[in-house]
Amino acid sequence: MVYAPSPEKQHLRLTSSPLSFPVIPRKLQQTWLASNANSHVPRAAAVAACLLFSLTVISFLRGPATPSAAAHTQQGWPADLSSSSSSNSCHKRSSSRVRLKADGTAGAEARESTEQPASVWRRPALLLLGDSLTELGQAEDGGWSTKLTSAYVRKADVINRGFSGFNTFATLLALCEITDSLSRQPVLLATVWLGANDAALPDRRDGSAHVPLQQYSSHLRNITQQLQAAGVQQVVLLTPPPVNEAAPDAVKPGEGAPPRLFNTTAQYAAAVREAAAQTAALLLDVWQIFVQQQGWQQQLLASDGLHLSKQGQQQVYSALMQLIEKQLPQARPSELPWHHPNWRVLYQDAEKQFAAEQAAYQQEHGDPACCALT
Repeated sequence: MVYAPSPEKQHLRLTSSPLSFPVIPRKLQQTWLASNANSHVPRAAAVAACLLFSLTVISFLRGPATPSAAAHTQQGWPADLSSSSSSNSCHKRSSSRVRLKADGTAGAEARESTEQPASVWRRPALLLLGDSLTELGQAEDGGWSTKLTSAYVRKADVINRGFSGFNTFATLLALCEITDSLSRQPVLLATVWLGANDAALPDRRDGSAHVPLQQYSSHLRNITQQLQAAGVQQVVLLTPPPVNEAAPDAVKPGEGAPPRLFNTTAQYAAAVREAAAQTAALLLDVWQIFVQQQGWQQQLLASDGLHLSKQGQQQVYSALMQLIEKQLPQARPSELPWHHPNWRVLYQDAEKQFAAEQAAYQQEHGDPACCALT
């Protein structure tokens, strides 16, 4: 015979037993006991049913569990960020933002769970302004601009604004557009490498690019001062390289003389040195670096006697990196923080790291880190 206790005894056990839970409403208990007073349900099944109901109620009252950082790494990021707990607005969690220390490293608040290097919200830029000597620096087989881009990967954007055929006059006309496009990105340094076309002889091939020496000097100072006024932290002026008048392709068929002369270009190189001194710009004397190397005509210049060989590209890159190392140590690639957190940090402490980046950017630049992302 199956044991079936009276409703009074069932009520007593459910309300006084260590297995009972106060979250079960008294009325629900009474209703359940009355409906099952004459049933032949085993005692264990009754207790199990109450236990399951209680756990369900407790889970509901506590709300959904928040996924841990480990769960993110296993399940992946939400497919739709707009529906995740992390808002796409850059400004929503202003109260949780933390500051970076003055030296650019993360404060203790931003590094509670990690000791990884600090990262930045918006990476700075290096602007390369010039003519074909700069444009062709982006050559795939080892141009000086290409090498610079590789050296600063994830640290700074290397923005090549070299325009074949440009002189200082054409550059001045384009300068407003160039600086405006960089208005929301800090520019660590800008190289200005002009003069090879300005120095072309007016009565020969490429003569339309000629700019008289005095006007060239004035243009160069104007360009430098406009870059400084636009917020460029440091301007580096490069002298035009020497030309090899005797290069096999320097004179085209039907031409009696080369379009550029060594001695004329030397005067424009001297004007660059003077402009650097007058504007507090740094000087990279490509002219002197080249002429001091034996066999520079064949080793450092291309067959046209004007543009750079692969070795010449390497020489310019090495000289610029040495200048940065000695005179702009704060702009060394090794001194710049990463753009956005290391992937290990990202998975462990993403929101805090991004909040620290945004707070540091806003503190330094005085404007919001960005608008709401979409």
